[in-house]
Amino acid sequence: MAMNCFNEMKADGYSPSRSTYKFLIIALCGRKGRKIDDALKIYNEMINSGHVPDKELIETYLGCLCETGRISEARKCIDSLQKSGYTVPLSYSLFIRAICRAGKVEEALKLVEEVGAEKSCVEKLTSGSIIHGLLQKGKLEEALTKEMLELGYEPNVVTYSALIHGYMNMGRFNEAWNLFYRMKFKGPFPDFKTYSMFLSCLCKVGRSEEAMELISYMLESGIVPSTINFRTVLYGLNREGKQGLARAVLQQKSEMIRKRKLIS
Repeated sequence: MAMNCFNEMKADGYSPSRSTYKFLIIALCGRKGRKIDDALKIYNEMINSGHVPDKELIETYLGCLCETGRISEARKCIDSLQKSGYTVPLSYSLFIRAICRAGKVEEALKLVEEVGAEKSCVEKLTSGSIIHGLLQKGKLEEALTKEMLELGYEPNVVTYSALIHGYMNMGRFNEAWNLFYRMKFKGPFPDFKTYSMFLSCLCKVGRSEEAMELISYMLESGIVPSTINFRTVLYGLNREGKQGLARAVLQQKSEMIRKRKLIS
């Protein structure tokens, strides 16, 4: 139906706008009544007409291609994006995320290696998607890091932080803590962002007393907790009815401020 209207519009002499192309391609890529060959044809027509697809369209289009195993067409899409002005990190990160959502995580890891000089930037943009994809496949942390190393993807603090976040989202709290301790004692050492993310996740699931431990670990490591960090833990403890512990956190904050004033 949509294709018929589109063809009639062109037959009447109207030139499709970028929005017309976009919504037609999204409709053709939909899971119900998906028409991939038509989507490919219209996408190529859109590019040849000089229209630059936006991020929403690219995510839908690449997702459709990757889900249906049309990887070679997805690669051609990446090439066209770069010719249209998309940076290498952005175009590859969109491709990698689509592949991860399609359950082809090993291919995603190999793609990271193709980027060359932009690898570190792409890793930062895609580590969360890659970790989530691997977790969805039920891989344990030890096997995961081994596989990543074998494929040339060097786990860094961003990778481990994403893995902790993934474990927390899946309710695998012991695994999250085990990985945190591995970072704390063996490296790569947790940074402020790691602590803040883990602390927030713990408070959201009613484990604010454990988040309180993280405040202490931050101070021991020379990382200064932010006002938001303290507020998150205090709110969580009060919500869980642990007012006594909340007062202890306030004292901890006051002591930190006092010491910083003495140093300055």
